[in-house]
Amino acid sequence: MQYQYVVSAHKASSVLASVSGAFTLPEATDLVLAKNNRIEVHTLTAATGQLRQVGDWALNGKISTLHFFHPSDRLTGCILVTSEKFQFAVLSWDAAEQRVVTESTGEFTEVTGRPTTETKIVAVDPLNRVIAVYAYQGIVHLLPMDSAEDPESAWRKLLRLRGRKRLGSHQQSQGSLSIGSLATSNADTEKWPYLVRAPMADGLIVPSYLQTAVSNSHGRDKGKEVAHAERSSNIYPIMARYIHELKVVDIQFLHGEADELPALAVLYEDANMQRQVHVYRLGDTQGELQPISEWTSLSLEASAAKLIALPGGNVLVAGDESLSVIGADRQPLGMSKRASAVTAWTWIDTDSYERLLLADEEGELSLVVLQYADSKGQQQVQDLFVERLGNTAVASSLTYLDAGCVYVGSHCGDQMLVRLHTQPLPRSVVEGANQRALHMWDETAESAKILAFPLGDADNVESQTQPNTFVETLELHENLAPLVDMCVVGIGESNNRTADTMTTESEAHEESGSASGGVEDCRSAGTQPGGNYGSVVSCSGMHNTPGLRVV
Repeated sequence: MQYQYVVSAHKASSVLASVSGAFTLPEATDLVLAKNNRIEVHTLTAATGQLRQVGDWALNGKISTLHFFHPSDRLTGCILVTSEKFQFAVLSWDAAEQRVVTESTGEFTEVTGRPTTETKIVAVDPLNRVIAVYAYQGIVHLLPMDSAEDPESAWRKLLRLRGRKRLGSHQQSQGSLSIGSLATSNADTEKWPYLVRAPMADGLIVPSYLQTAVSNSHGRDKGKEVAHAERSSNIYPIMARYIHELKVVDIQFLHGEADELPALAVLYEDANMQRQVHVYRLGDTQGELQPISEWTSLSLEASAAKLIALPGGNVLVAGDESLSVIGADRQPLGMSKRASAVTAWTWIDTDSYERLLLADEEGELSLVVLQYADSKGQQQVQDLFVERLGNTAVASSLTYLDAGCVYVGSHCGDQMLVRLHTQPLPRSVVEGANQRALHMWDETAESAKILAFPLGDADNVESQTQPNTFVETLELHENLAPLVDMCVVGIGESNNRTADTMTTESEAHEESGSASGGVEDCRSAGTQPGGNYGSVVSCSGMHNTPGLRVV
């Protein structure tokens, strides 16, 4: 009988989402990345502009969204992870054990609900009070952030209720989206704990503040003790509420006062294929989402896709061709921009909300500057400007770290750590920075050796020569996704392909503008019977970063 041994030769390199915050230490600037089913934690050294990887862990599910929030009763923040199978997990950092732990898991499933055709949308309240998840048409799941022994006391604290309140029927289950017991870190190979409300298998390590030895009373493994995270029991009770809109494009919590209940803005497309914004406020009786009458239905650009909360209860709506500022008691303010869909955004300064970074589908990074003025006792946006900064890989996530450093996560190209400058950089400085970033990655990479042969150098991000660029590349991390095609290349005498040969072949395909050609000639050489297989040539990348990768 023949057996096949299947193993991952290269970890997932495509970044689905990225967040930053004080995750490991109160004063640290940490970067958390989501790559398929893996979580990576990095720490930024602001003085040198380098990322130091703390570790990576596997989750039992494909990650859909990743969000950072900071509970009021903690010195460090937590990570909310949702999966493709409507599960969620709350992760935190255990400083004593130097590892990521799962504090709570659960699921937000609807038996009669219809899942959304697009990806799940998660919004976090700016005051860290509640989280909203939109995964089913017309249904918003709400999760309070404050820990509570009683699942209803968290909602009473949020809604300031004195009596008993009716909760939704969506309580936590044991769930399976958690740090797997077989997950390993680069520096540690011990088992990782499941910290859910139900007792799990014995022999798992639990942080001291959550550790309680209890006996298994369900008849399984009698006589053994298991680690049970008592604190995480019902720590985030879920409540499902209905909204009128079925085709939701984006959701975002509005900025408000501490004594006001959270308000949720919903960008949706109506039956006439027009996009509008409605705002709901969490009710103070049963926690229902009540429409705010002061908000009128304003017709927006047909391609409006992103909602960005602004001070004063306003929102910035980003479309393919324009930016619009709308609010309840103000006139709409808009301006046109370069026609391209916005793929990611991030704030530079979250204290004044004056500078915003936008990344589009063509790899261009832009800075949006907002000017405020006092109006009726509130700060209102009076004007806004857009300034082009430079080109990067097409961003799937954009995260501002510190000291002008920005992490550009991409599915279409290499991951980048860049630094923003206030003055345009000379061409020689840009080219030198790109070469240093490639050399730095080559020395620190722990995965399989990867040789990159970019196609179409005129548009490639690694050879930026366009004038007036404010972006300096500090680090580059190779990304194999998306894999359009690949073949196995032998390393024997007849099948050997040198780097010079591959470079010559890649230059012959530069005019194609894609990485779909270039492996046909080597396909037959790499599949000869009895060949000595040693490398895989892949057609990777798309848009402005196509290329060949030799692994």
